[in-house]
Formats: sequence, C-alpha cells, structure tokens
Amino acid sequence: MNPVATGLALKEMAAPRYPCYPMPERFVEAYTADDYSLALKQRRIGPAPLAQSLSLYVHIPFCESLRYFCSCNKSITRQHERGALYLRCLQCEVDLTTGSLGTGQTVTQPHLGGGTPTFLSDAERHQLLGLLRRSFAFAPAAECSIEVDPRTVDEARLQSLTRLGFAGSAWVCRTWIPWCSRPAEIAMEFDRYLQADRSRAQYSRII
Repeated sequence: MNPVATGLALKEMAAPRYPCYPMPERFVEAYTADDYSLALKQRRIGPAPLAQSLSLYVHIPFCESLRYFCSCNKSITRQHERGALYLRCLQCEVDLTTGSLGTGQTVTQPHLGGGTPTFLSDAERHQLLGLLRRSFAFAPAAECSIEVDPRTVDEARLQSLTRLGFAGSAWVCRTWIPWCSRPAEIAMEFDRYLQADRSRAQYSRII
C-alpha cells in the first residue's frame, strides 16, 4: 500500500492532538507550585516509583523558520546561541523537579519535542541527555525519541542521534499539504524530507 495515501487517509480520522504535555487545559491558576511540589514528594515517598515508571518530555521551543500549520509553543530565531542559555534554564528546572521528586526515578519514554530539537547542536543535545541521565534512571530498553527537522539532518547527525540512544524520530512532513504552502516550496520541502528519510533508513534504531 502507498504509505503517502495511507497517511492521508489517516489524517481524515478524528483524533485528539496534543502539541504539549500536559495538555493546556491542565494549566490552571488553582494548581500552584506548592501543589506540584507536593505531588512530586508524594510520588517519591509512595509506592508509585516501584509500580510505575515515568515518561519524560523536554520541550525545545526554537525553530529557524515558521510553519504556519504549527500551533506548538515556539520561538522563531536563527540565533543558535540561545540554545546554550535555554539548557542552563533546563538545568534549573530539572534541579527544582528532582529537589522534590528525588533523583534516580526510572524513565522508560524520554522524548524531545518542539519547536525543533535539532535546532540544538550535537554537543548541546549530548549535554542535555547527560543532564537527564544524571538526574533520572533511564531504563535499559528506554524508548528515546526525538522530533526532527529533515532540513537539519544528514548522515553525520543521524549517527550522533544513534550514539545518544534515540530509538525513534518523529518525522513530520506537513508543508507539502496544499493549504500550508506555495507549490514551489511544497516540492522543495518534500524533496528534502525524502532525502533525509533515505538517510534515516540506514539506521534501524531511528524509525
């Protein structure tokens, strides 16, 4: 079966779309920082760590260019030095979280989303994964996944992602849908996607 036709058929199905986690309606003023800290502490001292592992979502908000279909929380910039500052902020966030949750909680599904996680350099992604692995215990068979911009991915970057342990990449190709872009841009973006996908096929753990 034609995978493109299958994908388009699936797009006709009604299904929820969650561009951020937790979902936006979960963020209410009635739920305070103290409530969040208490929930983390209760998990640390209760039976949950033994019975349930964690899924970990890290949002990288930066994109070099805007895609008008995208409703995710994003910051359009070509200033890649902002990635280093953002990583320092993430360090503070992780420290605050583990201060209540404790370190060493088992994580089975770490995911980097965005934005565009491949906005970060290979060294910065290595730094980020090091921070997460020092603070949480990644399960041996953890399903590490990352959303990528095909325009930023070549064979060297795929090798870097593989070395970091990513078991899957979410390939998002929407700009060729007619209402999203001009025909010339549609063809260019789709060709870039296909080139990146052919490179990706050489790495069985990037799926």
